[in-house]
Amino acid sequence: MMLQETAQEVAESEPYVLGVDGVQIPRSSLKMAGLTCVQWARNGLDKLGRAAQAVLVLADGSFDTLDFWSGLPQRVILAVRTARNRALYWLPKQHAGPGRPASYDPQAPHPSEWLHKGRSWQKRDIPVRGKLILMKFQVIGPVVRAGLPHIPMFLIVVKGMHRKVGSVWAYVVLLLAAYRAWGLLGAPPLPTRW
Repeated sequence: MMLQETAQEVAESEPYVLGVDGVQIPRSSLKMAGLTCVQWARNGLDKLGRAAQAVLVLADGSFDTLDFWSGLPQRVILAVRTARNRALYWLPKQHAGPGRPASYDPQAPHPSEWLHKGRSWQKRDIPVRGKLILMKFQVIGPVVRAGLPHIPMFLIVVKGMHRKVGSVWAYVVLLLAAYRAWGLLGAPPLPTRW
């Protein structure tokens, strides 16, 4: 009932956003509880005739596990905070020739290292509690995560300013978003075997 009511507020062309919080869930149960919630939403939208509508899951870092990523249903996009030292690899090049294609290309810099790269930051004003906050971010990828070579992802690095006890320090929110989310950002079609 709740899904039917909230789905009416979201256009079918927009993703249905679902927040998953693992704070109150024992660590050993995270995968089962989180995936059950995501599958419930995906199945509910399918039953409402919204099979083409994507589900965007916003989850805390406790859901950034190999089992959770592997268990996601189709047409589900996961945006989750990840570890600063996560092992990420560039998406392998197209394989042309005999033999098995490589699962990983060279290792990409760790997520925290992108804060200090000489790349320019994209900027957007984001409304937060009635005020506009300037957000600086980079989208890096596609990359694959160690243990998940079949799931291409993008790393979204967010850099901002936070004032605490008179000093200013940069913080980073590291998100991995499944490659299929890239379509929501108007990116070109996937150029590889995926």
